[in-house]
Amino acid sequence: MGRLGAIAILAFTTLTVTAQQPAQARVHFYRYKQGFVGRGIKPAIWADGIEIEKRVPDGFFLDVKFPPGQHFFSSEDRTTPIVLTLAPGKDYYFALTFQEQWAGGHFRLALVGEQEGSSAESQLKPLENGSS
Repeated sequence: MGRLGAIAILAFTTLTVTAQQPAQARVHFYRYKQGFVGRGIKPAIWADGIEIEKRVPDGFFLDVKFPPGQHFFSSEDRTTPIVLTLAPGKDYYFALTFQEQWAGGHFRLALVGEQEGSSAESQLKPLENGSS
């Protein structure tokens, strides 16, 4: 086999491997600037039992890519994660919401629609993973 044949096989193999990898889903997490209540708390975000961000301050968003398939998302209340099956190339939005209780409160994730989520994200600052 000549050099040209080897290059052709390598190019075909590269195209085949690239074509077999599905597009990833993009998951957006955001937190509005809130008043005094809950402001000092910077909640963590968990995905599939792994902490992907330790602190999310008011007024920031974080975008993370995930492979398609079933995933588990949560914030401070990890006992009741949101189970979501992600489709390739699709965007999903979660708002971090503060749940007040008589002795304080905690943050939870709320799945929101794409229009609401993208509109909210456009008004916030990006948070680089691990930079808070």
